[in-house]
Amino acid sequence: MKHFKTNGNVPPLVALSVAVSLLVFLGASSSPAGGSSNPDATQPDSPAALLKRCLDASTWTNNCAMNMEIVPTETIQDASGNSRPAPRLVTATVEYYHSSDGTWRIVRHAPNTLGNFDVFTSPTRRLMWLGRSDNDMQGLVDYTESPQLIRYFANDPLLPQPFLDGSFLDGLDRINVATPGSGIQIKELDPEDVNSLKCRVVTWAGNGATCKVWVAPERGYNFVKYTFADPHFGTNILVKDVKFIQSDRQWFISGGTSVEIAQLFGITQTLAQVITRTDIDLAPDFAASGAFDLHWIPNGVKVDVEDWDARRQMPVPKQPKMNYVWQDGKPVPATGNNGPH
Repeated sequence: MKHFKTNGNVPPLVALSVAVSLLVFLGASSSPAGGSSNPDATQPDSPAALLKRCLDASTWTNNCAMNMEIVPTETIQDASGNSRPAPRLVTATVEYYHSSDGTWRIVRHAPNTLGNFDVFTSPTRRLMWLGRSDNDMQGLVDYTESPQLIRYFANDPLLPQPFLDGSFLDGLDRINVATPGSGIQIKELDPEDVNSLKCRVVTWAGNGATCKVWVAPERGYNFVKYTFADPHFGTNILVKDVKFIQSDRQWFISGGTSVEIAQLFGITQTLAQVITRTDIDLAPDFAASGAFDLHWIPNGVKVDVEDWDARRQMPVPKQPKMNYVWQDGKPVPATGNNGPH
């Protein structure tokens, strides 16, 4: 079955897809349960092979279309222990399209003026069209071709975070967990039961970060639970409560929850997202649907063209004294430039 739908009421069969951003390549040697090494993914029962099998279970998300409901919450706590919720995050639905060539598009619908927009990202450019709101930003394109900014914007909490797609944090970067000489270690621990599912447990450590994953063979070798910690960035991530649906003997993820806690300069930020997937299409006809056409952006609208300032680690105007407009699918200099918009 290449196309199926879910209504979101799937029983919580608590199994987790690839919430971890791990891409397993060849390493040095295999490791039995309780041991550690630079593992070899070619050894059929090694920890590296186990993680690779989990990643392979989510490769269907590389070419698909679906709808998603996003329920985000964000809390900020200062050094004195005072907490406040972030007001801009609201429940939203998105149309999500992802092509095997690395192009994706999100059409976001939310009941507030800042919530509705289209985001288009390819390996070489990223744009956001704020054209569905009745505020001062109506008819604006935010555009970049900077690889650093493409990664930076992918972690926007207004967007669905890719913890169910085999990635986390920026959603576009993957860690090579077992490249020769990387110093990364993988260890398989004793099995554990999680929510009545028998799981193989793997820990991973490298580059100052650590993670632990619970893998359920009964759910197609997907994850039941996942934790990640990076003291350098003050980040801790927990992925849990993943829901599954089965079709043609294959398990597909229909939802889950991620909780990210980040601490910096005495401030603790907690961002949680609950995502529910519906109307999953495993063989979308992108040409017929026009999912990646840019005709929805009219010619003549303003464009903010941005670049990445490596020294200040932030986005900046690419040409501060240049105005741009959208013309036939790309930004072009506006007539009579007098500086930024």
